[in-house]
Amino acid sequence: MKTKIDQIIQHFLLSQKTNLNQKYILISKEPSVIEYIKNNYKSKFSSETRFFTIVKFFEKISGLQILDNHFILLHFFSLLKKDDFLDENFNSFFNWGPKILNDFQNIDINMIDVERFFSSMISTEKMKKWNFNILEKKNFFLGKIHESYYILQSKLLKKGITYQGMLFKIALSRLDFFLSKNFNTKILLFIDLILNQCEKIFVQKVIQHNHGFVYNLYEKKIPKNIFGSEIRNRNKIDKTQVFEVSKEIEQVKIVENIVCKLVKKGKKPCNILLIPGDNSLLIPLLHSIKKLGIKISINIDYSLKNIPIYYTFYSIFQLLLKKDKFKKFTKKDVIRVLSNGYIQKFFLKKNSFLKKLKIENNLDLISEDIIKKYLFKNELWILFQIPTHNTKIILLSLIGFIRKIKEQLLKNMNKHFLELRFIFKLEVYIQKLRIIVRKKKDLFYGGINEVFNIYEKFVNTESIRYIRKNRSGLYITGFKDLFLKNFDVAIITSFNEGVLPPKNHEYSLIPFDIRKRLKIKDFNNDIYFSHFMRILQFSSERYLIYKNQPDEINSGEKSRFIYQMEINSKIPTKKINNPFIPINFIRFPIVIEKTKSIIHRLHELMSQGFSPSSIHLYNYNPLLFYYKKILSLDETKETSFKKEVGRVIHQILKILYSPIKESFITINRIHEMKRISESIVKKVLLGKEKIIEGKYMLFYFIVKTYIDNLISWDEKCIQNGHKIFVKKIECKVSTILNIGSKQVNLHGIIDRIDEYDGIPRILDYKIGSYKKKEMNVSLINIENIFQDPNYGNTMQLLIYVYLWFKSSIFFGEEKISPTIGIVSPEKNGEILQIPINFFHKKKEILHMKITEKNFYHFLLKEFQKF
Repeated sequence: MKTKIDQIIQHFLLSQKTNLNQKYILISKEPSVIEYIKNNYKSKFSSETRFFTIVKFFEKISGLQILDNHFILLHFFSLLKKDDFLDENFNSFFNWGPKILNDFQNIDINMIDVERFFSSMISTEKMKKWNFNILEKKNFFLGKIHESYYILQSKLLKKGITYQGMLFKIALSRLDFFLSKNFNTKILLFIDLILNQCEKIFVQKVIQHNHGFVYNLYEKKIPKNIFGSEIRNRNKIDKTQVFEVSKEIEQVKIVENIVCKLVKKGKKPCNILLIPGDNSLLIPLLHSIKKLGIKISINIDYSLKNIPIYYTFYSIFQLLLKKDKFKKFTKKDVIRVLSNGYIQKFFLKKNSFLKKLKIENNLDLISEDIIKKYLFKNELWILFQIPTHNTKIILLSLIGFIRKIKEQLLKNMNKHFLELRFIFKLEVYIQKLRIIVRKKKDLFYGGINEVFNIYEKFVNTESIRYIRKNRSGLYITGFKDLFLKNFDVAIITSFNEGVLPPKNHEYSLIPFDIRKRLKIKDFNNDIYFSHFMRILQFSSERYLIYKNQPDEINSGEKSRFIYQMEINSKIPTKKINNPFIPINFIRFPIVIEKTKSIIHRLHELMSQGFSPSSIHLYNYNPLLFYYKKILSLDETKETSFKKEVGRVIHQILKILYSPIKESFITINRIHEMKRISESIVKKVLLGKEKIIEGKYMLFYFIVKTYIDNLISWDEKCIQNGHKIFVKKIECKVSTILNIGSKQVNLHGIIDRIDEYDGIPRILDYKIGSYKKKEMNVSLINIENIFQDPNYGNTMQLLIYVYLWFKSSIFFGEEKISPTIGIVSPEKNGEILQIPINFFHKKKEILHMKITEKNFYHFLLKEFQKF
């Protein structure tokens, strides 16, 4: 990146050497780019030359200043009235308020016609989607949000403050005036791959007015298809290793081992880039690397919730919440507050009360009088006497305590840099909140509960910039942060779907159909996609680590970026399985008793039908089976990236192959499918959209590669003299199983049934690659197929074979026993049929007698569990 910037500036200086006294304005989207140019080339320009980021430049020409979203949110709240709320408190505002503000941002940044947007939203059908039972009165959404958009902007303009989308929109409206007034000033604008609509208009205006020069820092550097099959790109991707772990702590250990080995081999730490996908791992990673004696250089956004002093305030809130509930303090909460490291260090160096509490066994609840006896003269007493029902006094007391702890932290500013940043932000925020409470007394009834909710929202979404520079140190930065130098090695942790890229659906109330119709673009996926391409381009070797077990943070699914690389390149994945569980650890099973209602529901399911996926779900996660099938709970998680890709691929293959059902695949038909495949892929993926970019670009490459390779796989078979007669595509099959007095409807959808050189063949499409080139089933492991979730795909195909023989749609046909196989991409993307061999015999054809004798018994046994 530095080389590219140097080339641009040096070429410009050379071409303009006779005119360097002219005034220039140099602008970049990224602060690090403009900082580098200013530090290295400021002396080459006239003294009147100015250097800005786009945001700072827009602030200058608009006369506005960007405020943090949290403070904009408080201004937004101050506009609302009591009648705007469902109940008598405003806790719910901090659930839906940020989403509405984020939607305002999207409307402005995409330059959407505001009146058209709200007229689209104001319909009964759309209101149902947008309401989410947040507010009782529909007229709030019908009129209040529309009205609030203009009132909020008017209020912010009067105060000279703004949010980013509003800033960009207003600055563009004043840009022509600025350019005409400064017609002798030339603009040098440095841009990157992804531009929002406002930035695109800015670029166009600079070019159209012949007012300067626009330079793309990534031009001819990153091809659109960096995952493509070209050798130069494949070499880039091939120098990548993937690590799969089950525990968070294992990621830290892997990073430590990788860094240790690299340094021992002579790699300089300053040439190693470490990117924590989830910043909650930052502190463990820092300790782990420091333990190796390696210096660190860091430049990253750090969540307030990950700063240790957060837990000091969290424990104080828990103390007060319990006081509000029980009217006394719980011993556990008092001990937790008094044992806190910061409390001990600054306020409780010599106090016998904590020791007494730990020894005393007959106290569960402690009165305020007992606390007063020991802490009355201590500065902590301010916390224990907070009235939990009075929001105004709660905030005043918290501000008082914040100032006391800030006074202590300021005594050693270098050591307590992070804590002070936390305290400063929290103090300003609570001060702003206190002012609103004073003005809006009628809206605050929740006391400590609502203050705690506001605090949690603030620390969960707010961050600080943590910068510690060391030229010789290992460099740690965020995934979206720009780095100017090239690195020998890049290590990325938490490379999971839902983390990289993160889920973004929770931050908007605008339905998808309106987003699509009004072209309200979500740049989040595009940004992460472009940053990943940049990391690939500017690093020679990469280590990607992801966690395969789901939890409240991530899905347990590897990122879509890894899937794409695996399709096009041979990337090794190393599974680390070192669970940190004691040998004598005892797991207690979750037992759900079969009540009459559960048995009744199971009978309903038997009648409706079980598919192989239902059986697999029961084996893989019985509790999830209970939630989804018995309780009929809607799945709250969005469809995984892998499932979505699989769904799209199946849909496209059905469109391509359905016209040749009941006929042979010929070379002419292959050529026709190749000719139309691209247009069908685009149609299914994009609908009416014409441009493939961002998320759709990644989808497109994955899907198009799979479709092309599968068609080529059929083509090779035909060219080698084989005959393929397509019988069925996406074939629905079912039969009835008699289990005692009960009947079970067994059903499924077979991806493809064809005849390969006259022998029926049942194929199942899978988008994931398999390490094994063939699968073997012996008499020993037959039972495991129907019990072990690792055999899910084999079980699925065996059930399909049984349905092939038993299903009514094949009655009247001559039943020739079929072969079965999984169609899956290899690491290089080429399609491979993975045969399933039975009883150590290659290409075993499954006769009906073999199926019933060896498999039917275990299938019945599986259903008897229900």
